[in-house]
Amino acid sequence: MRAAGLVVVALLLGLIGWSVASLQPPDPVSADGPPTEFSAERAFGHVERIATRTHATGSAANDDVVDGLVSTLTDLGLDTRVQNSVGARASGVGEAHMARVRNVVAVLPGTGSTGRLFLTAHHDSVATGPGAADDAAGVAAVLETVRALRAGEPLRNDVVVVLTDAEGACRCGAEAFAGVHPLAAGGGVMLNFEARGSSGPPIMFRTSPGNAGLIDAYAAAAMHPVASSVAVEVHRVLPNSTDFTVLTGRDGFTGLDTAFVDGSAGYHTPQDQPARVDRGSLQALGDNALALTREFGTRDLGPLVQEGADDATYFPVLGELVRYPDRFVVPIALAGLGAVVLVAVVAARRGRSPYGRTAAGAALALVPLVLAPLAVTGLWWVMGAVRPAYREMLDPWRPGWFRVTVLALVAAVVLTWYVALRRRIGAVPLIVGALAWPATLGVVLALVAPGGSYLGAWPALAGEWPVCSSSPAGGRPGCWELS
Repeated sequence: MRAAGLVVVALLLGLIGWSVASLQPPDPVSADGPPTEFSAERAFGHVERIATRTHATGSAANDDVVDGLVSTLTDLGLDTRVQNSVGARASGVGEAHMARVRNVVAVLPGTGSTGRLFLTAHHDSVATGPGAADDAAGVAAVLETVRALRAGEPLRNDVVVVLTDAEGACRCGAEAFAGVHPLAAGGGVMLNFEARGSSGPPIMFRTSPGNAGLIDAYAAAAMHPVASSVAVEVHRVLPNSTDFTVLTGRDGFTGLDTAFVDGSAGYHTPQDQPARVDRGSLQALGDNALALTREFGTRDLGPLVQEGADDATYFPVLGELVRYPDRFVVPIALAGLGAVVLVAVVAARRGRSPYGRTAAGAALALVPLVLAPLAVTGLWWVMGAVRPAYREMLDPWRPGWFRVTVLALVAAVVLTWYVALRRRIGAVPLIVGALAWPATLGVVLALVAPGGSYLGAWPALAGEWPVCSSSPAGGRPGCWELS
């Protein structure tokens, strides 16, 4: 049994390592890479030119950025115009923001367009930093994508590049484009590229409603598919927004919103410099941008610009995107809960865990659920006491070791709880009782936030294995043997 346990631990550690490795950005492609491929080194040149200094909306520095973007897109052969307009957005009760904006809009015509594909990013920075990641990296990804497209076969659908102004101030550039620009009138599919950090994998964190068709296209095309339907559920209720939320809030617009978020300590600060932008993250962002543009550029966009009937549930597993339709969410959640109930009944029938002990195990499982978050909060408090500057940070500069420490701390809390109670309560009551919580969570989320239900349902189903594979004293292994 001890050898089997060690094998299981080794397998779990191997899967964890594989999972972490599958999320790492690739090596950047050099500037002399194939012309039809995305090159982070070529794209990084745009980052350096755009983020040489702070270039907030209305500044002379931002006018210089606009002129450079117009020149670049024109040289690539696109019909490029500057939309000089005023954008306005309501913000809060009785409050509104307005800005004079200069959006850069360019068109790459298709051979037989079924609709418009919009590639969007914002060219302005905040007033507190040069915006190398947020959002010069997104603009650079769009520019290098267009260059690679021009080097390959023409696409079927029209591609419209929209590099907006005043995103950092009020999303007023997106409002001006959506409200008065003729190219926005018919809507289309939107791919928006953002950043809240300077490194890490690009995460497709938000979609328009009814996203099943869009997710199918994303899963088929994305070279580095990192996306989670629980992120969509969270961002649908959070107040924060990007240009994506402005456009997809209008009829006829659907799409996907992507950003990388690691290294967020420099977000909206003077530290958002080109040198801090990870080239691998830029490569992954661009690989996905180019692949998705080619995918949507050849599809019939008619069905995709309409809000679909269903959302998809999806999450990354070992470099692939697992996905299934909404109609499977409730059955899977009920299966997870049913499996826990069945194991509890079997354990009671076989004398492994009377119902009272299983209930006690469920109640005691609340202890690590409370203590683990408190321990992590305490860790951050201690770090802030040692280094007061941490109290003002969103994330450490090098978050990797901090996250490893957090995982180790949580594991220590859970294992201490288990070892302390195993002999008094029993292993099976603790395991089955603990599994009742993710199973219940899966059912609750299936009803109120379906995209997040997998967080509870699948762990509940997978967690039955330790109980079902264990052998009672004098008995045979097998969860389903009731005798």
